[in-house]
Amino acid sequence: MCCDCSRKNQVLAVAASDVLAERPIMKVSDSLTYIAEVVLEAALERAFAEIVNRYGYPIGQDGDPVTEADCGFAIIGYGKLGGLELSYSSDLDLVFLHKIKEQGMTTGEKSVSGMKFAARLVQKLMNYLNTQTRDGRAYEIDMRLRPSGNAGMMVVSCHAFETYQMDKAWSWEHQALVRARAICGDRRVTARFCDIRRDVLALPRTLEQVRSEVTSMRIKMQKHLGTSQWQQQAGKFQLKQDAGGIVDIEFLAQFAVLAYSHEHPSLTKWSDNVRIFEEVASLGIWEEQVCQALTDAYLRIRAATHQLALSEQSLLVDESLWQETRALVQAQWQHLMGVKSVKE
Repeated sequence: MCCDCSRKNQVLAVAASDVLAERPIMKVSDSLTYIAEVVLEAALERAFAEIVNRYGYPIGQDGDPVTEADCGFAIIGYGKLGGLELSYSSDLDLVFLHKIKEQGMTTGEKSVSGMKFAARLVQKLMNYLNTQTRDGRAYEIDMRLRPSGNAGMMVVSCHAFETYQMDKAWSWEHQALVRARAICGDRRVTARFCDIRRDVLALPRTLEQVRSEVTSMRIKMQKHLGTSQWQQQAGKFQLKQDAGGIVDIEFLAQFAVLAYSHEHPSLTKWSDNVRIFEEVASLGIWEEQVCQALTDAYLRIRAATHQLALSEQSLLVDESLWQETRALVQAQWQHLMGVKSVKE
């Protein structure tokens, strides 16, 4: 399956218009995200057909065999894919959900349990996406955001996913859920995921609790992934991970959703930062100029990361070129979170 060959052709077309400044950054990311969605949908359809041909159809939770149209399975995108923010070098953060009878047997002569069918389906799908060909591979896949991380099952039922999110998930996993959305698959499964996501994000939380947990996670990330002391002394700034960078802005959007969605459920509608800030402003939670300033800074940094990715350069840049943008983001972090930016 030559997922990567056709994908590369489409990505090159997007990159050409990006270099020529024919498209704004959000349109570029929309195009790259759409390409990934098409590849995932095609890979799922082919993988499902192949596993069905081998084992027959699994039984849905309604007691009837699933079909190609309603396959009982869905792909959920997290991170940049979920947030409609793909760049040229982005991995795909994926979670797989199903709505089939795990102990029910498939309809084929070589019958297997529904759980084994789902696991084989994910394995086949991953094989399509990860296989190295002369054109490279379609995408690097990261599944660490699934329930229980690397220790968890490759695919879980909607019920298990809901139970985990409600009872066992850490606060950072709810932060990650802000940027999650259904990509493709059975409409019943994707609809159930959307309901679960909305309910989890809208759980009652105190402002102090969310502020403390988001700040704590930001400190941990910055310590592990930000610039070293000697890089700071050399006047370097990591556009993504350093204080005043893109992660600060993303965390502010996630903070807003987790802190205020129980009073304003419309905040759960979006998974991308720009529309989250628009919604926050329209609801009067934060001042419009604050949200616009964060959006402008976010788009400015994202545009730079795209250009660096195109030329295969590091996100470590000259801090002097970003002092104004960085200071703005740090000031808003202190204003909204009540604490200074992680490392100045």
